Amino acid sequence: MMLFVLGSSMNAFAQNNDVLDENFVLDEMVVSATRSEKKLLDTAASVSVITDKDLNKMHINNLDEAFVKISGVYVGRLSGIGSTTSQTVMRGVNAANSVAVLVDGVQVNDSYNGSVTWSAIPVDMVKRVEVLRGPASVLYGGNALAGVINIITKDVDKTSVNLKLSYASNNTQNHSLYVAGKASDKLDFNVNYEKKKTDGYITDPVLSKEAVSGAETTTTNTGAKRWIIGNMGKKQWDENTVGVGFKYHFDESKSLALDFTKNEYEYSYSAPTSYIGDNIIKKAGTYFSTPGEKASNKYNMTYNDSENGWKAVVGYSDQYKQHDTSISKATD
Repeated sequence: MMLFVLGSSMNAFAQNNDVLDENFVLDEMVVSATRSEKKLLDTAASVSVITDKDLNKMHINNLDEAFVKISGVYVGRLSGIGSTTSQTVMRGVNAANSVAVLVDGVQVNDSYNGSVTWSAIPVDMVKRVEVLRGPASVLYGGNALAGVINIITKDVDKTSVNLKLSYASNNTQNHSLYVAGKASDKLDFNVNYEKKKTDGYITDPVLSKEAVSGAETTTTNTGAKRWIIGNMGKKQWDENTVGVGFKYHFDESKSLALDFTKNEYEYSYSAPTSYIGDNIIKKAGTYFSTPGEKASNKYNMTYNDSENGWKAVVGYSDQYKQHDTSISKATD
């Protein structure tokens, strides 16, 4: 009787697994955990994979929006597309330069604070994203204390054109164009352009530690009582990204890729608003936030030899504008 019950339970469990297997692909190939291609099932590390099909289903505008589906990963975007402090937190490690973010093997973290301009990575170009959770400094250097996000772009197998136009509240616009094709049997190319713009919304209230008549009461994230006496206005955003890439195939196993990406954005605030009168500046100290901007050119060259199992990657990043230039100078 006992064997009969156990046998019936195992049959039911096997039938349920047939359903689960439709949702989980166990033979997904990943490279982030070991720097060489292996089956996901054979890796000892904690790795999650987001494919281009997943990205299309989620209808995302910025690549970091996809991480809401990945446990243990958080990217703050408190100002919508106008967020500049896109610090990536993995497994609770909220430290600068603790998560290495790579695009085709080239690290794209800001050298100053480890942030990533996620909006400068066109979603249409992404083949898959591999998220490696846990220390990986042995393979990827000191910036991989908490983990690695490895972004792998698509190979060109046919000519394709992808055009997106969108308009939303607060005059929010997101337009993109991606063109990829073959110039010859051995030479692939891709061109992309993306524009993101918004009039924004109020993101930065001005708080007072002392009770003020007519102010709205609130609390900080530590529970301390504060009074909202106004705001800095709506945070406005304007960003443009242009990219071009070429890939030459010497044979089936050897290739050389050249890529260039230019990203520029600027932000500002509309007129500040006072809730308690015109003398708000005297009571709050300051009510204004300076406008900012950032601009960079990135150059990448990748030689891949899959037959002999090695890859050479060279990247150069020229960051020639950095937020408020009175605070910090741009550096290479």
